Amino acid sequence: MTSSPLEIAGHLRRNALWGGILVPILLAVAPFLRETHDLLFFILWTALLVCGLLALVTSAHLLLDAALFKLIAATPDERKALEEVDTVLSRAGLRALAETTRSLPERIAGSLRLVNRQRLVLGVCVLLFLALAFLPGTILHGGRF
Repeated sequence: MTSSPLEIAGHLRRNALWGGILVPILLAVAPFLRETHDLLFFILWTALLVCGLLALVTSAHLLLDAALFKLIAATPDERKALEEVDTVLSRAGLRALAETTRSLPERIAGSLRLVNRQRLVLGVCVLLFLALAFLPGTILHGGRF
């Protein structure tokens, strides 16, 4: 991978912001899509809420990763920066201090897997939102089947 840590940090930050903006909008608008709040609404809205919370947690994780990649980019010695990141994560109690330091490409690959997971969860959120909007009983159907 030829991307610099600073470019990766920007990419992660943008993805985190998309999730952080989209999810609250979906959760705020969803209850107003249905005229009747029946069992189907509560099941779909609860599933949307759970997926939304997962997406927000993933967005927070992406923001942390972006900050760590910025730390790596700010240090001239990459090996020392990677060890510093491991130390920071260890002190914060987020990860046990490993015997070997993971390389930058391994860290980038892990963060990109996290971006893919976030996209998957956001896709499920959008599908649940569309189900709330277009299933019978919605304002779009006039509340009728």
